[in-house]
Amino acid sequence: MRIAVDLTSLADNFSGIERMALNIARELLEINREDEYYLIFKREIHPDFVCYQEEPHVKFRVLPEKNKLWFYQITLFRALKNLDADIFLFLAFPAPFFLGKKKMINTIHDMGCWDCPETMKRKMVVYFRLMHRNIAAKSWKILTISKFSKNRILKHLNVSKEKLQVVYLGVSENLYGVSPESWDAIRERYGLPEKYFMCLSTLEPRKNMKLLVDAYGELTEAETEGCALVLAGRKGWKIDELLQTASKKNRKNICVTGHVRDQDLPELYRHAEFFVFPSIYEGFGIPPLEAMAAGVAVICSDIEVLKEILGSHAVYFHSGDQESLKKSLKGFLSGNMPKPSAESLIQYSKKYSYKDAAVKIMALWKN
Repeated sequence: MRIAVDLTSLADNFSGIERMALNIARELLEINREDEYYLIFKREIHPDFVCYQEEPHVKFRVLPEKNKLWFYQITLFRALKNLDADIFLFLAFPAPFFLGKKKMINTIHDMGCWDCPETMKRKMVVYFRLMHRNIAAKSWKILTISKFSKNRILKHLNVSKEKLQVVYLGVSENLYGVSPESWDAIRERYGLPEKYFMCLSTLEPRKNMKLLVDAYGELTEAETEGCALVLAGRKGWKIDELLQTASKKNRKNICVTGHVRDQDLPELYRHAEFFVFPSIYEGFGIPPLEAMAAGVAVICSDIEVLKEILGSHAVYFHSGDQESLKKSLKGFLSGNMPKPSAESLIQYSKKYSYKDAAVKIMALWKN
């Protein structure tokens, strides 16, 4: 069996979607050496896959980059159209629109373009609605990353339950390791305060960072207990206003790091007093699970999908409710609200595994 895997997204901004593609692809290469894999990259082979260049069951194709839309709909389409593969696997973004008559496994991570279109650029809402309808019609199988997302797909798209497969995401193995670099060097790189709690995500509207900044800004000096707020992650759409607001509240010690390198993430999590995730919409929610893998207690919004993934191991506040969030923050900052043990959080996080996800995906063409 010949499996073509689109990994071209790894050359762009690295978020949860790209991390899923990278980890599942690597697990597939490790657990399944009977099939042959064609890995498709943009610009260059991603560093995490260079080690497979001598493996007989792995072949590479690197495509030149032009305009992003042109690349996905024309360059990638041409390359895949002429590729002799039995299965075409898309783990990050949908297959090119005109790629028909291929046995495709596509991934739909969430239905945000229908459920919360106000948090996206209008042109992206139109684009993803069009692409999702297209792959719903053409795909052999569709992967999604939670039962919540599966139910939303069934609501919005004309697709059978049999075509959908829920594959939970996992935690990257480096979250359980120790950084080779000193904590002092990492602190200096991001300008981190000595004592802080943190939030990590792409800074964009549906992550609801404004609620967190406003809630923290209303706490008194005594209530913050000298604990700063760290906002980590790359800038997304409509975020400049938030960053200006955070800048004005420097007296409250709000630190905005920008993009954080993967190798530094474990230490940022481990040194945090706790982790906060105020998102109003997710397909899965990797950051709070990663925080748990680092043994850090989590406060998050009570949206359906986070309850599905995190269960009773997180402290929930009412989504969008600033007073409810402030109450939880005060509870953790004062020590009046008990936190789960680090050991219990780490153990719970191991329930989610990229290896298990890869086994489940591989079974689609093995059975």
